[in-house]
Amino acid sequence: MRQNMSNRKIKTTEKTIKVIVFVFILASLINQINPVSGKVVKSFDAPNWGSTGIAYDGKYLWLSSWRSDEIFMIDPINENVVKSFSSQSSGSPVGLAWDGNYLWVAGIEAGGFGENGIYKIDPITGKVIKSFSVSGRPADITWDGKYLWVSIEFQGIIKKIDPVDGSISSFYPTILRDSYPRGLAWDGKYLWFGLQRASGLPNRICKIDPISGKIIESFESPSSDLSGLAWDGKYLWLSGDNGKVYRIDPFGVNEAISSAEKAITNSSRNTEGIGVNIEKAKDLLQKAKNALSEGQYVLASDYAEKAKEAASPFMSYEAFFGLIAATVVSLSVVYYKATASRRERKRIENLERERIRREEERKRSEYKKRVSELKAKYEQYKREGYAPNKNLEEMLK
Repeated sequence: MRQNMSNRKIKTTEKTIKVIVFVFILASLINQINPVSGKVVKSFDAPNWGSTGIAYDGKYLWLSSWRSDEIFMIDPINENVVKSFSSQSSGSPVGLAWDGNYLWVAGIEAGGFGENGIYKIDPITGKVIKSFSVSGRPADITWDGKYLWVSIEFQGIIKKIDPVDGSISSFYPTILRDSYPRGLAWDGKYLWFGLQRASGLPNRICKIDPISGKIIESFESPSSDLSGLAWDGKYLWLSGDNGKVYRIDPFGVNEAISSAEKAITNSSRNTEGIGVNIEKAKDLLQKAKNALSEGQYVLASDYAEKAKEAASPFMSYEAFFGLIAATVVSLSVVYYKATASRRERKRIENLERERIRREEERKRSEYKKRVSELKAKYEQYKREGYAPNKNLEEMLK
């Protein structure tokens, strides 16, 4: 029983050591987990409910409201309205784009199914400079430096339009069933559009190749409405008919790169830790920035995460030596208990051998005593003239 109890204690101690090691490893890995996604960096309320189109001019955001037929200029830092004016277009403004000097507005007529148009507006006066009609119901508009791109909501297509005469250069179907394109943005190389799902599935923000029209990457939208999109050089801006404006880090790439840069800086100042490889981290960070400049956001995020991992110690020396100390103590306890158990087993075995020896000694003594008594009685019988016919062995029985 004592031996079984000792064995149970040894097994319990071994489990304790495994738990200690697991906890130390887990603690060192937790801060390395950073899932890639479309992360909302900032959000605020639009000037009124019904804001749809959004554009960025390098300093300010522009929002259009189809409900109030207004266009708002907003400071993205303090979220205040700098100015506003009537769109002066014949249709309600639903989409906005900035071409470097002017605003372009995608407008819809009353009811949304009449003559819809594209309007070029002076951002200072709010006056319409030129306009042309567009077939279908436009949802949003963006500028790629030469052409306008317009999402046609219920037809499920994106049109490339010459701003000079309004002629269509090409168009792409968004191909997904029960879905239609809404917000549009240009990041310098790729198109982004909001995919509104009519089937109750989560809405998505997609990156599309402007040459092939193929969807390259996408992530789930933080909003149930995808009215407008804009690109500010690093982040996407999303406006919704729900009255919210979101600043989104696509695939968490900017945060991932920033975290990697901080990890490299911290590790360069203090290299105390296990698993740090600064040169590898710097190389991976450069690859992340190169991928980002090429518009490969998922790849850039992946490189940035690996750079952070290379710059982050798997375990600090303090934690490592703490683990070693805890392991040594635990192993010492196991050794002590195992040694004590062996000593206890040996003591029990010695006691058992001593008991058996004494028992055999007692039996031998009793046997000799009995034999001696029988021999004495046999001699007495002979002296008295009794001559038994049985031999000694029979008498001894």
